[in-house]
Amino acid sequence: MTQKLIITLGALVAATIIVLLSSGYENDPMRLVSFDQPFSIQEGETVLIKKTRHPITFVKVLEHSLCPTDLNCIWAGRLVIKVAMDNQDFDLLLRGDEKPIVSHINGFNITLNRILYPSVSDEKTDQTHPFKVELIVADSNS
Repeated sequence: MTQKLIITLGALVAATIIVLLSSGYENDPMRLVSFDQPFSIQEGETVLIKKTRHPITFVKVLEHSLCPTDLNCIWAGRLVIKVAMDNQDFDLLLRGDEKPIVSHINGFNITLNRILYPSVSDEKTDQTHPFKVELIVADSNS
């Protein structure tokens, strides 16, 4: 009985080790993005920075008052989104009438570069058409 229990436990430990070793980032379904290259990310999505494997998640839209590109507005508006990196939340801001603002977070320069969807007045967001933006991540030491 004891020998059978030891063999069973050994097999379980071996199977666990195999599963853990085979579940590295190469099998991770998250998309890899490069430093200094613009990339799209939609609300709820997580991507990995290729060089460092830091995850970045577009958590949610906090404010969206940007003027749609097909309208003429008195005020250009702004976009504020919540993003998470290494389980730390921070806000990124884009003002419609200014150059994108670079935020310095955890040794990275992160820029909310532009809104990709919705950008015109008749586009609406929902589960099949999520909010999408373009970010740029750079190493602040380079």
